[in-house]
Amino acid sequence: MRRASRLFISAALLLGAAVATPSQAGTIYATAFDDIDFFFQVNPEANGDGAYTSNFGHLKIGKNGLANDLPLTAMAGMNGQLVGSQVHQGGEFDYYFHVDPQANGIGGYSSYAGDVRSQNEAGPQFDLPIETMAPLAGELFGSSWNDGFNYFYKVIEQSDGTGAYGDYFGGLTLGEGGEFFGFALDSMASFNGQLYGTAFDGVNDLFFRINRDADGTGAWIDGLGAIDSGSSIHPGRLSAMVGTDDGLYGVSWDETTGSNYFFGITPGLQGYGGDLHGLGGLHITQGGPAGLLPYRINTLAYLPTPGGPIGAVPEPATWAMMIMGFGAVGVMTRRARRKGGLALT
Repeated sequence: MRRASRLFISAALLLGAAVATPSQAGTIYATAFDDIDFFFQVNPEANGDGAYTSNFGHLKIGKNGLANDLPLTAMAGMNGQLVGSQVHQGGEFDYYFHVDPQANGIGGYSSYAGDVRSQNEAGPQFDLPIETMAPLAGELFGSSWNDGFNYFYKVIEQSDGTGAYGDYFGGLTLGEGGEFFGFALDSMASFNGQLYGTAFDGVNDLFFRINRDADGTGAWIDGLGAIDSGSSIHPGRLSAMVGTDDGLYGVSWDETTGSNYFFGITPGLQGYGGDLHGLGGLHITQGGPAGLLPYRINTLAYLPTPGGPIGAVPEPATWAMMIMGFGAVGVMTRRARRKGGLALT
């Protein structure tokens, strides 16, 4: 029964992939993982509650490669380009790469992949997962958690365009020069020239501003407070956040229903914590007739430049890709039966 339901969901997503609607002044992109990576767009609903997906497909290794089987740990929009990171299968180092939407808009692929180094292009391999990435003023910043300590640093692409390295490393402190912040960052995003972060203290989602240290190494936080849902429903631990031209958005995973919440976050009026609004489900298609997306979103990113979404009327090539997609689902199912499992479970 589970196999049949997942195949139905995959078919519905491929059908819905042909129609996309621009969100904000640009596009919100997302990844989710269920044995393989999925790549798609997230569009806030017109009524302000929740969101829906479009242009759903696999994230492939290379333009015509196989579906990626490692979950992304972070993704960001940087100078008109999506970039992502993931941890090597053995957990020893990070990959860094460009994330490119397919030409027909359905799914995407990685390119210019390489490992992540420390401090310079020839430095040692960086052996901690990049937990969060966010752009600010034309630069990309990342964070990593290690034994009760957050590292904060710049993420800089290698000069040949493949891979990246981290530099200007430092800790994340409570106030400038204060004690180290004792909770791992779950997400980081920029909005209106300010970096924001979230963390979970075991009870509440914390929300705060992130400011670079004066010497350029590390960062410090202020405005520390909880995310206030303003209702009896709280979406649970925030798993990803993104800044757009219109505001900050976040997602969280509901273990009970096996689905995502989508909502907006407004920084507190007094500069402390944040207020949640527009809470709703993340549906497969606009208006929710096909149900909720059953895969947990692990990254969100935003490109402010238009042109990513496909128009409302599918082109013949798009229909052809949809038919090929159904065929691919069948092929994976037959292969999985021979191996004793289903690739999309």
